[in-house]
Amino acid sequence: MKATPVLKWLWINLKIFILFFSLVGLLVVLFPEAMLNLFGKWALVAQAFGAKSAEQFSSQPEMFAHILSRNAVTLAIFVLLGLILQAPLAMPFMGAFYALVTFLAPHTLGKPLGPADWLLIIAESFTLILGASVSSGLAAELYGVNTNLKSLVEYWKKSWTKLSWQLAPHWRTVIRGWRMTVAASFLALAALSVFVAWFETYGY
Repeated sequence: MKATPVLKWLWINLKIFILFFSLVGLLVVLFPEAMLNLFGKWALVAQAFGAKSAEQFSSQPEMFAHILSRNAVTLAIFVLLGLILQAPLAMPFMGAFYALVTFLAPHTLGKPLGPADWLLIIAESFTLILGASVSSGLAAELYGVNTNLKSLVEYWKKSWTKLSWQLAPHWRTVIRGWRMTVAASFLALAALSVFVAWFETYGY
């Protein structure tokens, strides 16, 4: 099992997420009207891409299937970003989004988030961060990148310049060494995704 590189990438991604979650949360406290307007525009974009509110579903199973499918697509995007070692660049946007949802709740919902809401947000965000971290760990070994921001920035400079990703000569050995970790992670991510969709549909 490749727990150590996964945990290292998890820590990198988590730090970036928490940093921007906190910064945007502070901006909401200082400039609530401006941030509410920004969140409204963000919600319009989400609706344009098929996001629905609970009132738009005819049944709970339909809502569950919709949430599960959209979460699966989002998770796949974060895994893909990890595979090309770009996941840390997505963390600021995710941190900002969840901060807007959290700190604007008194304005959008009429009340602060409760324990169930916090559990849902933590489960959703952790699932995405875990998926991105597992794929980042695998990709780092495939491309010969050390698990630190300095090495990652150097990789970005080269990859963006050449628009290509150079695999390490022993990439087949790397993939064999990651098979158990990827399989276990897939099962964990699938279970988390089902839990999030179930909890959002039936858990309240």
